Order: sequence, then structure tokens, then C-alpha cells
Amino acid sequence: MGAAALAGWLSQSSALAAVHQGIVTAHPSVKHIDAAQYAQYVQDDSASLMVFDTREAEEFAVSHLAGAIRIPPNLPPNEFIRDYGDLVEGMTVVFYCSVGARSSKYAEQSQDRLRALGADDVVNLEGGLFGWHNEERPLVDASGKATPAIHPYDQYWGRLIDRSALMSPLPDE
Repeated sequence: MGAAALAGWLSQSSALAAVHQGIVTAHPSVKHIDAAQYAQYVQDDSASLMVFDTREAEEFAVSHLAGAIRIPPNLPPNEFIRDYGDLVEGMTVVFYCSVGARSSKYAEQSQDRLRALGADDVVNLEGGLFGWHNEERPLVDASGKATPAIHPYDQYWGRLIDRSALMSPLPDE
């Protein structure tokens, strides 16, 4: 999915829900879970999750989901499978990024292989980290401490963040 297509959805509506609809259209084979479903997975002691953040290192350093593993958005899927494929058996694999575009692409490219390796499910977090943050759910910074901050990716996409005063383009030192 190209940036032009996403930009078109964003110009039609700045709502994260509209962007998500475009992502679903572009990646129809990807299953999505919303923030409440993900939070339930996290609270369920019997849930076996592997969570992958497909954003850049600078974004991840500002804030991310607790327990997430950052993978570069341009990491070839075969390298991802090589590095993590042995760990997915019996797991629900969750991908996320800022709004869900990069992570949906990643989920789409790797889901068949992950399932073949025994993953119970492969899903994308609907609305990405922006949706999670907009619902005032917990985030951690690079040191693992709770933070309300979020990286806006850029000014254009940052319009989807409800609490813009908490945008932090650089990690706090």
C-alpha cells in the first residue's frame, strides 16, 4: 500500500477509524484486534503472546507496548522468520506500528509462515499505537518506565493523536 493511498484516506477524514478502513481494504487477509481485545489478551494469564513493534528505533524509544520486541519495518520477512520463527509455536503473534499500516503489511507478508510454524494466531493491532494511546492505555519508554509520551511519526500523521501535548519526537534523556 502506498503513501499516496494512505494520504488520500487521511485527507478525507482525520479519524483513525477511516485510516483503519483503508488498511483493511489494502490488507484483507490480515486479522485485526482492537485495543480492548489486546488488553484482555494481556490480562489473561493463559494467553501466550509475542508482540512486535514494526516502527523505527526512534519511535520505539519514546514509547511502546510493554513486552514488545522492535523489528525494523524494512526487515525482510525471511529474516524475521529466521530470527523469531522458532519462538512462535502456540503463540498469538501481534504486530503494531503507529496506525497499523506498516504492521498490517508485515503481518500479511509473514502470517502464512508463522501459522505453518505453529503460531495460534497472527493479528494486527487496530489503530496501532496511536489508537492505544488515544484510549489512554499504558505505554513504556526505552527504559521500561511508564510514560504518557508518544512519537507522532511526523506532523502529518501526528494529527491522529488526540492528546497532542504528549507528542515527543525525541526520547526524553
